[in-house]
Amino acid sequence: MLNNNKTKSIKKQVKLNSNDNANLRMKKQHNTKVNNKNKTQQKVIVKTRPPIVTIMGHVDHGKTSLLDAIRQSNIISSEYGHITQHIGAYRVNNDQNNFSITFLDTPGHEIFSIMRSRGIKLTDIILLVVSATEGIKSQTIEVINQAKTAKVPIIVAINKIDLPNADPKKITYDLSTYGLIDDMWGGDTIIVKVSAIQKINIKLLLEMIELKAEMMELKANYSTKGTGIVIEAKLDPHLGAVAILLIQDGIVKVDDNLVIGNTYAKIRIMFNEFMEKLSMGLPSTPITICGINEIPCVGDAFVVVNSETEAKDIANQRKAKINKINLSKKSNIDLLLTINSRKNIPELTIMLKADVQGSLEALESDILRISKNITGVNLKIISRSIGLITKSDVNLAVISNAVIIAFNIKLSKDIANIAKYNKIKINIYKVLPEVSIAVKNMMSDMLKPHTVQKILGKAIVKQIFKLSNNKIIYGCYVINGTIYSNSQIQLLRDNKIIFSSKITSLKRFKENVKEVGTGHECGISLNKVFKEEIKLNDTIESFIIEKLVNVLK
Repeated sequence: MLNNNKTKSIKKQVKLNSNDNANLRMKKQHNTKVNNKNKTQQKVIVKTRPPIVTIMGHVDHGKTSLLDAIRQSNIISSEYGHITQHIGAYRVNNDQNNFSITFLDTPGHEIFSIMRSRGIKLTDIILLVVSATEGIKSQTIEVINQAKTAKVPIIVAINKIDLPNADPKKITYDLSTYGLIDDMWGGDTIIVKVSAIQKINIKLLLEMIELKAEMMELKANYSTKGTGIVIEAKLDPHLGAVAILLIQDGIVKVDDNLVIGNTYAKIRIMFNEFMEKLSMGLPSTPITICGINEIPCVGDAFVVVNSETEAKDIANQRKAKINKINLSKKSNIDLLLTINSRKNIPELTIMLKADVQGSLEALESDILRISKNITGVNLKIISRSIGLITKSDVNLAVISNAVIIAFNIKLSKDIANIAKYNKIKINIYKVLPEVSIAVKNMMSDMLKPHTVQKILGKAIVKQIFKLSNNKIIYGCYVINGTIYSNSQIQLLRDNKIIFSSKITSLKRFKENVKEVGTGHECGISLNKVFKEEIKLNDTIESFIIEKLVNVLK
């Protein structure tokens, strides 16, 4: 009995202990979850990030010169013809108040609209540069419209105020007609009058950008994995495939694994815009990275992932989808080209090479735009790549009878000799607008000349003379233009063409003449007699056939 009671007592105690232990474990688990949650919450670091400011405006209004003045650098000297032809990203630091700004510099020429629209998508503030001497131009209006659509605030820098013919007041008024009303006039647009060359009001401009950024309260997560956009990409002879990335959120570190569009990377080296090595990139920072599997496309989004295997898998899945879409498109294009070849339409086959991905994209976009507006010649781009022209490129050009169009790259003597031997044209350009003109000329040369009928004169048949040798002379009166002795004619009755023939003789009275003008009588003989006899009051039109060479505009 005692044993039974003891046993019950022991079991009860064990049960109580078990419950206590279970409660203790549950309490510990709860505390662990709370602690983990607190730790997770502690890891999220959201704080102010530097603004991303895109410098935009019409070509030659001084965008890059202004950026040089802000950075105290000489970027413009590195651009051919002093025209910006690439997107550049630069960081400016104000050590006095620990404030930084990231600037994007975009090309101003009309064919770079893709680059400019990409800049707007990336930016927090647009710095619109307008020349105080030239005023609002086509690209100025384009930027204003794009900014309004994207709802991106604009700060205007009226540049070149140091020039004698500068009229900043007129520019300020003209801007107001497009909805950019100066805050000094009661509007909400900050307008600063500057001179990039003379360094006038550069500090004031930076203060206004800082003020605008503070009002916008720009934030980013400084504790998460980095995400952002590819600004530029190229093939470096020493580093291989490299890309300039703009970090929009989170951080990027050396040895991080990235998915970039449909390719991937494990960052081996990271640089800033001065090619100084970095170990980490923060939000709103432009970085140059090495270790990319393939050259990505400009505008591709990137994200840091956990491992290289994960990055490869995601990239390969995306690539498979794109290849499937491209294969479908290629089949449709090949079918169209086959149909056109049956119609005997000439074809211009092109291979594109460029120094960087952004230029290649702008090049291809402009060439395709030209081809859409042209009938009579098919344009086919069979390859597009960046880097030097290789022997493989020349071999492909030989097989496909293609012209190689290259932008801003050098041609080695060996490749030039191989191309010359195989009679392959390699056209290298330094300024992108020159490519558009060259392609237009190539397509113009391929267009078949067309013929047009040019009416020279009209005459009314007044008399018909039948001679003894069966020869007939038609006495006519010229009512318009000139009848020529060597021209063709067509006979019209009731505005319908009855037949065509050729003049064998043209007489004025009894003399043979080369031409007879308006208001004069003449005798016309034709090269043969037609079943349909010419009647009085029929009209004889003198005409020639002209061959015209098609010229593309």
